[in-house]
Amino acid sequence: MSKIPVFDPEKTWLTADPHLGHARIIHHLNRPFRDAAGQPDVDAMDQAFISNCHAAGIKDDHDLFIVGDFAHKCHPRKMNSYFHALPGRKHLVPGNHDNGATLALPWASEPRDIMVIRIGEQIVVLCHYAMRTWPHAGKSQALHCYGHSHGRLPPAGNSIDVGVDVFGMRPVRIDEIRRRLRAWPKNQVKPMERDHHVTEDEEETWAPSPR
Repeated sequence: MSKIPVFDPEKTWLTADPHLGHARIIHHLNRPFRDAAGQPDVDAMDQAFISNCHAAGIKDDHDLFIVGDFAHKCHPRKMNSYFHALPGRKHLVPGNHDNGATLALPWASEPRDIMVIRIGEQIVVLCHYAMRTWPHAGKSQALHCYGHSHGRLPPAGNSIDVGVDVFGMRPVRIDEIRRRLRAWPKNQVKPMERDHHVTEDEEETWAPSPR
């Protein structure tokens, strides 16, 4: 088993579902990117996400975890240019729209359907899809960060949607995620019963692998 990799809370960012290149997502989710004629402006959406990543303060030595659906219906050359325009070391937890061209981008770690990382002292489980339970959910009180639902699945316990439709087309750090969880009405963060699949000292394993 591999150790859970540790990342600096000040230099680690999470996001999901930018859907770069996907014009119809603007219509489906009423994203605020329209041209003068009122038509979806996908270039404006894509550039807003990239600009917001820079404005957030992501530097070259920071880590940006994208929890699925990086791009959809985006020409491979444009997607490659977007990838390199984004700051930081980029990691992907694939979503249902991440095709072979997306997976082939030079991610900082091997894309995996489930990743377990530690941000400071906080264990965080990343998966594009929201889960009822997850590794280290018991005694370790791991947080689960997901995407896919585009803000339509509210926080519950220690799980939260970190997608761009929740956080205004921008990535977030663990401190903001914790604040959002605490502030959510009636969100009572309680310890779960211990998962018998996970031993107390387990140092599992869906951790990002260097490429």
